[in-house]
Amino acid sequence: MKTSVVLLIGIFTILAFIACDKELDINKNSSAYTYANVDEKAGQWKPVFLTNVSDITVSTPAQTNSTEYLASLASLKSVSSSITADQKTAIEFWGLILLPVGIKLLEH
Repeated sequence: MKTSVVLLIGIFTILAFIACDKELDINKNSSAYTYANVDEKAGQWKPVFLTNVSDITVSTPAQTNSTEYLASLASLKSVSSSITADQKTAIEFWGLILLPVGIKLLEH
């Protein structure tokens, strides 16, 4: 009986090491991104500090079955279907950068 328990523990330990030996390739297909332009006035930007949460109001989003929402969704789908190769490259680049961050945020 004791031998069986030790054998099972050994098997589970080996399986745990094998199962945990999988690396995620989060940088797959990523390449250096070239900015389309540089903001020469970036050094002149002024920070904005809010003194109260009521300084910014966010309106309630439209219902997902409303005419306004459906029109906005149709417009987004239309624009998304006709993006340029450069736009697609930028989306893929930032998606690879930001997706892991979003996943990490969701885990907390």
